[in-house]
Amino acid sequence: MAFMNTAAPYIAMASTAVAAKGMIDQGNAEAAIAMRNSAQQETYSQEIIDQGREDSDRKRAAVARTMGTNKVAMAANGMDVGGAHALDILDDQKDIGEADAFAIRETARRTANHRLTSADNYRADAINAKSSAKANATQTILTGASKVGPNWAKSQGYP
Repeated sequence: MAFMNTAAPYIAMASTAVAAKGMIDQGNAEAAIAMRNSAQQETYSQEIIDQGREDSDRKRAAVARTMGTNKVAMAANGMDVGGAHALDILDDQKDIGEADAFAIRETARRTANHRLTSADNYRADAINAKSSAKANATQTILTGASKVGPNWAKSQGYP
């Protein structure tokens, strides 16, 4: 029985240390997952920007083809393609096409920015997971010590 009285505080402290280590390991695991999610969001963001650029370029090319087709049609109908009216029509088409291409890129940029914000949030989650785990582990150690301390003191013959 004396052995148990003597060993109990040490067993309790070991148990507290194991629990604290588990908390820190859990926080590190959560942080690692959050950092992977952050990196994934950054990758998605770049893919969205690249796709927006490609879609915008395709839109410009389509508008250029349409303008060429319209120019040929104007000429086939006897319209002076160098005249003011024909140039106004073609300029309007080009302006509308550029506005569409810009809207495509701008939408991609905004969507990518949302992904980057998400990446930032995941990085903050990683920091919080580690910080919280350390705080909880510290609290567990201090709580364990406050419970074990009086028992250990008694086992050593202190009043």
